[in-house]
Amino acid sequence: MKKIELIIFDVNQTMFSLKKIEKEFEKLGLNHLFCEIWFNSVLKEGFALNKINKFISFKDIGISILTSILLKNKIKNPEKISKRIFQNFNKLTPVDGLEKSLNMLNILDVKMTTLTNGNKHTTLKLLSNNNLNRFIVKTFSYEPHLFLACLSWSSLVSKPYAFPSGPTAFAISSKRCPPPQPMSNTC
Repeated sequence: MKKIELIIFDVNQTMFSLKKIEKEFEKLGLNHLFCEIWFNSVLKEGFALNKINKFISFKDIGISILTSILLKNKIKNPEKISKRIFQNFNKLTPVDGLEKSLNMLNILDVKMTTLTNGNKHTTLKLLSNNNLNRFIVKTFSYEPHLFLACLSWSSLVSKPYAFPSGPTAFAISSKRCPPPQPMSNTC
């Protein structure tokens, strides 16, 4: 079996739990499922904007949609509360078993990176605060600049693969990188 050289982790809801933010919804008298609806709506809006080549930060989209949800649920001071809730992204905690999993991958000499549609500095802070930065060799963010994975990872793996998030990135990176290979079920 071929050795896995690199794993790219999503950050929010993959490495770090949104339970802290769910509790903020509950404190307002809202069902914690509103957190999931909100988060998925933020992602959907970001992907839709990307399709028309427009960038609006994860934070700005998140606060806007959260404010709308709070308004619809008659929560007073929705914009102020949205900004306060959003600050909890700096305080997220790892999902159960994350450190153990990263340690096992590290022992197997697998390089690990993160890719987020959020703020790169928030990801770096979360990794550092939870002592997980020792496992991650690079942190990527799809922010205003174009993310060209294969160009940056060429020093991390012998045969880099690109998983770009937008049509322009795909067009450029597909000329430089082979297509992603299917993952084995034995991983």
